[in-house]
Amino acid sequence: MDLTAFHTQFRDETSEHVRALNDALMALESQIDEAQRRAELDRAFRAVHTIKGSARMLGFEPIARLAHALEHVLDEVRHGKRIPERSLIDLLLRGGDLIMQLTSEVPHLSAATLARLPELLHALGDTPAPTASASPPPPPTPAASSAAETPSAMPTDTTPTSRTGRQTVRVRVDRLDRLFNLAGELNIGQQWLTELERELERLQKTVERQQRALLALERTLARLRFSPSQRQLLDAHLAELRDAQTTLTDHVQHQLDRLGRHLSHQNLLV
Repeated sequence: MDLTAFHTQFRDETSEHVRALNDALMALESQIDEAQRRAELDRAFRAVHTIKGSARMLGFEPIARLAHALEHVLDEVRHGKRIPERSLIDLLLRGGDLIMQLTSEVPHLSAATLARLPELLHALGDTPAPTASASPPPPPTPAASSAAETPSAMPTDTTPTSRTGRQTVRVRVDRLDRLFNLAGELNIGQQWLTELERELERLQKTVERQQRALLALERTLARLRFSPSQRQLLDAHLAELRDAQTTLTDHVQHQLDRLGRHLSHQNLLV
């Protein structure tokens, strides 16, 4: 089966994820609060996690291994085990650049680019495997092929043997198409949920600003003089505002928690 269409889709999607990774890493260097820092780390983590899954699905193990190494470092930063200092961010950016270079060469990764992989994996804390394992195995010789064949239940492949080195898979076409369709739907759904999570986070920040403004208004009104009846009416209105503010804050936080759990479960599938 010709996988050219899937390779093109993989290149396009990986380019988008690497851009998201780079944007998140650059944002970490800015003066941002803890909530923004966490959001950018999660965005970077999701990007490399998706790259890893797609690369493994298509059999590009060098790309998957590098993405896994980046994912592991980002997870340590998320849990406070490493500090996102300048040198570490530069290292992660180098990893994104190498993923882009490898992706541009799909499906045939060059030896020159693969030679850069072990050093970067070592810097990221991953012990690299021998570089020979990163390249597709050479086709078997006729003697070795005939010796390996046994009169077992292996199906006979009537497709003429390719001499061009094209990558093929021995699986029913309808099942492979269904698998890629499901993977694509999962990926699209995850991207939509991630965008929804960002919208909820922006709404949460707006609610927090509104809450600060309400507190400032209460302090200002407390310094002004009103008649008892005016004060009673004003307090009643402020109490209604506080109740509405509390309800809105709780609702947004509840939806964020639900969405976070859903994304965590979906990450296990993508």
